[in-house]
Amino acid sequence: MPDEVKASRAYATLSVVLSRQLGTDAYRETLNALVKSHGEDKELQFILIDHYFMAEQYEKALAAIAAAEQELGADEVMSAQRCAALIGMQSYQDALVACDRALAIDPTFDTALWTRVRLGLTSKDAELVVASLERVEEATGTPIDYDELSQGEAYAWVREQEPFKEKLRATLNSAQ
Repeated sequence: MPDEVKASRAYATLSVVLSRQLGTDAYRETLNALVKSHGEDKELQFILIDHYFMAEQYEKALAAIAAAEQELGADEVMSAQRCAALIGMQSYQDALVACDRALAIDPTFDTALWTRVRLGLTSKDAELVVASLERVEEATGTPIDYDELSQGEAYAWVREQEPFKEKLRATLNSAQ
């Protein structure tokens, strides 16, 4: 393949799309190459968000999100991405605002719902975890099995907190 084709933005974006089919390592490698060849291209910032998350470069992820919003517009996806980046930066209050902005646009957006739960887990806010899980239940119309959920490693600390224990007791009582 000629070098000028390999250097083109179209080739770079096609490579990223195809590399996703080959697995995480190929995808990560292709994103690294994309950053080197087209990292400043405003139209590619949406694709580069994944790279910055994988590299735990949350400030760069926020900049890429802002650039993508300029090109594509702000929506629930960008707000949920912003929430995730802010969680990585431990800016929990701003993350909550971003998650709630995403949910104001689409109250059933699964990514924002579960990112809000992750925010509560990461920030060690048991009330936020429970409130967020209740929003998941409301949005999906599916009750959460708090007993099963509490077995997960991510929920280890919260299962000992009173707000979660109360939901767990309610789940166990309704099952009887």
